[in-house]
Order: sequence, then C-alpha cells, then structure tokens
Amino acid sequence: MPVRATPLLFLHGNWHGAWCWTEVIAALAGSGRSAVAVDMAGHGLRARRPACLTSRPFDAEALATEVSPVADVDLDRAGDLLVSQIKRVGRGGPVTVIAHRAAPC
Repeated sequence: MPVRATPLLFLHGNWHGAWCWTEVIAALAGSGRSAVAVDMAGHGLRARRPACLTSRPFDAEALATEVSPVADVDLDRAGDLLVSQIKRVGRGGPVTVIAHRAAPC
C-alpha cells in the first residue's frame, strides 16, 4: 500500500494572501503533491485595505495614523480559522504548514 504524502498548507505573510503562493502551488500540483494555500483572517483578495493606500495624493501622515481595517481580527479568530483550515486540509491526519518568515526589525 503506497504511503500518502502529508498535505502541504501554505500560509502567507502580513498584507498578503493565498495568491502569493500561486506559482509554488502550480509546481507542486504538477508533481502530484497535495498542496493548498489559504487566506488568514482579514487578509487575501477580499481584505479591506487602508484607504490611505489608494488616496491621491499620497498622505504619509494618514498612513501613519489610520487605524488598520483588520483591527477587528483578533488572535482567537485568526487562530480558529487557521485550525479549521488545517483540519479540513488534513482530513484528520497530519499537515505540514509552510509560512512566510517575518523579516527582522
């Protein structure tokens, strides 16, 4: 009986979404490996963006002071969503999570 490879779940960094893993997922799909990228709570293609990012002319002060539209996404909600996505992808089995590394400050 062949051993089933652990599914891969790709997790994006801040202000990104599942879309940033598109080429990686396509390459893995071509090799037959089970892989999926997910959006974190408050992120991804449907995320609300700060209005100051698209206003013209650019206002640096607005960027520094505008409250993030994802401020209502707390760690509990984000964690619950991620856990549910891992359970769905793994179907009761293990999952390997690959995530963007935060850049040092």
